[in-house]
Amino acid sequence: MNVFPSNPTPFGFRHLYGHDYRRDHQESKLEDAINRIPRYLFRVYDANSQGVTSTHDVWSAHAKATWNWDRNNLLLRTDDSGPSDLYNHLNWKKLPQHSTLVSWTSSLLFAIQLGLYKHTKHPLAKDLCNIFILMIDTSKFPKCTFIQNMVAMDFFRNEQTWNMEHEAFFEMRFKREQCSLYFGEYLTQGLWSVDGKCSKTSLQKLVDLGLFQFCPYFDDKKHWCSLASRVVQIRRTSFATSMPPCSYQPSEQAAVRRAVTIGQACFGDIWALPFALMILACTPINSLTDGFFAALAGIFSREELDEASPDKLNINTDNLIEIGDYERFAKKLRRFRLKSEEKRAGA
Repeated sequence: MNVFPSNPTPFGFRHLYGHDYRRDHQESKLEDAINRIPRYLFRVYDANSQGVTSTHDVWSAHAKATWNWDRNNLLLRTDDSGPSDLYNHLNWKKLPQHSTLVSWTSSLLFAIQLGLYKHTKHPLAKDLCNIFILMIDTSKFPKCTFIQNMVAMDFFRNEQTWNMEHEAFFEMRFKREQCSLYFGEYLTQGLWSVDGKCSKTSLQKLVDLGLFQFCPYFDDKKHWCSLASRVVQIRRTSFATSMPPCSYQPSEQAAVRRAVTIGQACFGDIWALPFALMILACTPINSLTDGFFAALAGIFSREELDEASPDKLNINTDNLIEIGDYERFAKKLRRFRLKSEEKRAGA
């Protein structure tokens, strides 16, 4: 009789008998990558999504279809199916019906655009209130629960079953000169409990609380039917320093109020600050002064500010503009907090 697993299937990379499954340098690369998982990730889902996603548990499509709760580890398969199954999952045009994998993203920009894309493409997602964004705290799970998609692909590149089609996809998506085509994707596998370690909101709630005023480029409905190309376009036109500023330029105080309000109302108090930093990184604000960080620091407790420090957030920028700004804001907030504490101590 199967027992529902409270912990996920880890991406282990050693044989059960103890000897290395890959060469030493491959193991070292994996070990380093496993330790660089961002603290907060997002999953966008609706009634059309494969598997099961809720605030209680997450099931892959394979787990839902077969009720097979065996710990099927992608990196330890012995039947040479790993490279093709991974490729088919990551290549959206070839998404298998019974994938053992579940996708997440570190990019709030991509997550929101994906939700809008689902709204136009899926018949059961015509109402924005039926499209959900799950925000998860990866620090609450055992090591090796998550793996970056490019790391998983790189793991298989020397396999005999790795072919030219796989390599072309890898080169297109992950090479640094093509970094704009990367979307901060991470993977889990199997099924597992997420109860108490995540929070969710609907796309409609984000809109009702002012998403389009905050990030006006999302309001252009003619672009909702695009996903990858639209995210690339937003990065190039709304974030590039050489581009003219967006017509909507909220004051810093207004930006802080709106960001925190959205975070608290959509995800709850403990998620409000990290989410606020992420969504602020998606705004057309050109620069931020100490007044901005003073306003932000004045809203949260010292403990909450400490939880949002860069070392706790474990941000992996991957050359993504919006993630880089998120990291930059977190670092500036920490510096401002430390300066303020020094001033108070010296007073």
